[in-house]
Amino acid sequence: MDIIQSNCKEPRKHICFGEPEGCDLDEMTVDYRSRYLDAIEEGHQALTTYTDFICGAPNKKEGEDIKKYCKNSHQFRMPSSTVYNAYENLKNAGLERYNTFGDIHAAVYEATREVKQFGMLAIYDFTQRYCYSRGIKPDGVYLHAGVATGARELKRMGYSLNIIDLGDRGSMIELSSLPAPIAALGTLHAESFLCIYKDLLAKLAASRSNTNN
Repeated sequence: MDIIQSNCKEPRKHICFGEPEGCDLDEMTVDYRSRYLDAIEEGHQALTTYTDFICGAPNKKEGEDIKKYCKNSHQFRMPSSTVYNAYENLKNAGLERYNTFGDIHAAVYEATREVKQFGMLAIYDFTQRYCYSRGIKPDGVYLHAGVATGARELKRMGYSLNIIDLGDRGSMIELSSLPAPIAALGTLHAESFLCIYKDLLAKLAASRSNTNN
C-alpha cells in the first residue's frame, strides 16, 4: 500500500486539472463551475479534524504522530513531523474564540510561524479549511503561489486589482475588484480559479497584448 494512503479514510480522489475549454473569462468561469466547483466543495466537506485541515485530506486518526498521514497535492511533500508539530500547536491555539477569517488567519500564523516547513501556503490552506467547517468565508482572495500568478495575468490584461497588504501574512485582493465573472464565484472559488486557470489566463493576456500591438 502507498505510504501516503495508509491513514486515508478512503482512497484520495484527484481532480483532473486538464486544459480547459474557452478563450475568455466568461467561458473559463463556466468551465470552472462545471468541472471543479462541486468537487472542491465536496473535498472541503470531507474534512472534519485539525489533522484533516492541515493535510487537506480525511485521515483515520487524529493528531497522532503516525508517520503516514493522508495528504493532498498541496501538502504532499510536507514531512510527517511538520504535520504533527503544526497539529500540536494549533489544537491549543484557541481558534474557536475567533469569528472572522482574518482573525483566524492571524492566529494560525502566530501559532505555526516557528514550525519548520509550514509556510504561508500551509497557513492559508489550514485557515481556509478550518473556516469552511465553521461556515466562515475568506475576507478576500489571498495571494500565494499560483493564485498570485493568475492575478498577475489579470493585471497584464489591464484589470485594476485592489490589493491589501497584510504585513507578514502576505496580501490579498478585495473580491469586488476582480473581473465580474470571477468575483461572482465568491472568495473560495475565485482563489481556486486563479490558481487552476493561471496558464490559460497567461495565454489570454498574451493574445490581448498581441492584438493591441
